[in-house]
Amino acid sequence: MESLIPQKKNNLLSSYYSDILKRRSGDEIMVLANIKRFVDCCAGSGLLRKSLKENDLEVAQFVCRSHRIDLEVETLLPIWHDLFDVENRKSDRNDNKYQKMWCEWVSDTEKFREKYKEAGGECQNTKFRKWRGRQIERCKTELGDTKRITHSVAAIELSSGCSVGCWFCALDAKKFEGYFAYTPENSSMWAECLSVLTEELGPALQTAFCYWATEPSDNPDYVKYIKDFYDVVGLFAQTTTSQPLKNIEWTKEVLKLYNNENAMPCRFSLLNYNELLKVHEIFSPVDLLTVELIQQFKGSMTKKSRAGRLLMNGTRSGYQTLGSDDVGSTIACVSGYLVNMPERRVCLVTPCMADRQMPLGYKIIDECFFKDAGELRDFIRGSIDTYMQEYLSSDDYVRLRQDIEIRIIPDGIELVVTPSNVRIKCSERYGSMLKILSQDGVSVRVFMDKMLEAGKDYFEIMNDLQQFYDMGFLEDLSAVKVN
Repeated sequence: MESLIPQKKNNLLSSYYSDILKRRSGDEIMVLANIKRFVDCCAGSGLLRKSLKENDLEVAQFVCRSHRIDLEVETLLPIWHDLFDVENRKSDRNDNKYQKMWCEWVSDTEKFREKYKEAGGECQNTKFRKWRGRQIERCKTELGDTKRITHSVAAIELSSGCSVGCWFCALDAKKFEGYFAYTPENSSMWAECLSVLTEELGPALQTAFCYWATEPSDNPDYVKYIKDFYDVVGLFAQTTTSQPLKNIEWTKEVLKLYNNENAMPCRFSLLNYNELLKVHEIFSPVDLLTVELIQQFKGSMTKKSRAGRLLMNGTRSGYQTLGSDDVGSTIACVSGYLVNMPERRVCLVTPCMADRQMPLGYKIIDECFFKDAGELRDFIRGSIDTYMQEYLSSDDYVRLRQDIEIRIIPDGIELVVTPSNVRIKCSERYGSMLKILSQDGVSVRVFMDKMLEAGKDYFEIMNDLQQFYDMGFLEDLSAVKVN
């Protein structure tokens, strides 16, 4: 299958990530892999944390050995103090070689995450690119901490539903109903849909992945599909599985593909501590260096997202210590298109704060079913034209987001976003503008008439209003209802 995206290797996300590994020697990789395993164990093992807090190094060393960590626990204490016991930190990060090595690794991976987010902005369609930029800006204020939200441009599901059924599922995945088998007809359909996505989204498709409210291993042909994705896009899309032990050979095959310089990191979602032990028994530290372990079990330090089932059903009895956020949150990370191949369904989505109205933590702006790749293309182009205008027109209706409260402070105006509690200071000159925007939806034409009546400069006001639009302070145009 011929690639539809010009292959400039140094522009590929995967090449950027592989360079992080290439800059380290084999010995450094081995040490980093063991440090990562130690950090994962600290996050997942209550016994290890307890023994380290009590300075019981004999027990701590026993736990580390049970997880096949080949470094002496005493040499890892600075990392423990730095990440988990800050009050007792005794050394500067540069004083310990392991600590310095780990901090540099973390810094590189955080830069990669930013690079990943930037790559989503490489769509050649200006309307889509600016729309996605507005969603990024909106999420910064609506959600607060958005470092982990990459705003990928597409997610493609290769199954219908999920067989795992996690009680806390933030996407409230429905029960497994079947998968998109790699038949001649389906593989042709897959190639045509990938062609449409690359034509419409261009290099930004590097950020796409092939799951959502699904488990990749539920589709026995998953590897065939991601190989096709590689042939078209030039990299293996990121994979997250909550069933790494279900079929060890399948997992090893996936990891073998991702042991490639044109591959993204993988993630394992682990549902109990025994799974962590088993994964560490089967896979070496080096095998898992580029695999993020999301430890979703009681006793781990992982916070669950209060969205989906956890938001709708509350905390399960006996699991109060799981650490779900008190307010809604989200794991949604797509500002773009959610495509389900077996259902022939496509949605335009973007993250939002999960609440009773939007319990899954993302908005579905529009959706449709498609019979073929041509109808998928029509939906993408139609949604861009309908929902992604670059500039406000006189007939558009505008209103300040309903989660933004206006407060008068001594030196101006403050916008307070609830429940994220993000605060934005504004000049007093925005006062009359904000007063109009905080009321029911009003057309840009009427808004401008009111501002001009108040003696405001036309070009200054249009610029201010456009800036509010670009920063995501205004409601989505499709959501504004006028009485």
